[in-house]
Amino acid sequence: MPYVYKSFPVEVLDKFFTAGPNLGDAYEYSLGLLSRDGASLKDVTEQHAHDARGRELEAVIPQADLFDTVWLTGMPFAHVDAIMRVAYEKAIRLAMEGSELKPIETFWVTGTGPAFEMHISATDRRVTVFVFTPIQRRHPGSRTAVSQSWAIRADQEGNVTVEQVSGKYRELTGSEASAEQ
Repeated sequence: MPYVYKSFPVEVLDKFFTAGPNLGDAYEYSLGLLSRDGASLKDVTEQHAHDARGRELEAVIPQADLFDTVWLTGMPFAHVDAIMRVAYEKAIRLAMEGSELKPIETFWVTGTGPAFEMHISATDRRVTVFVFTPIQRRHPGSRTAVSQSWAIRADQEGNVTVEQVSGKYRELTGSEASAEQ
């Protein structure tokens, strides 16, 4: 089953790419990091966290190794590094088009198919990046994300269920756990 959610590192990235007085600088800085020859995305993540020492991004440093193990080298034939590099460069360039800079927001989408791929949707107000992952984990989503995501589905009999996918988990009430049609 597919799930759409955010993770803590994506929330940090979203915050970095949010409209504000330094958004243009953030985009130029990111394009510079992405264009570094021979640097993997793990290197880019660590460099970015190092440059932001003392800020929220520093909390992402421990996750750089996990990112490398699970995504960059854990899926060796998926070309994750190349896809992410090209996708974010494209997203940044789209966000810089027009008279006003646009924020970039990212969502993970898991369980949709066998391939790793990224899609970008650009409007006059924002650029949205969707990261489609073939990995289906036992517990999809992120328990460390601040934002909350929910999956609402119905089975063949019409029984509707609500499942929290990311964010601070809590017990669901009866009406949330199973809504009747």
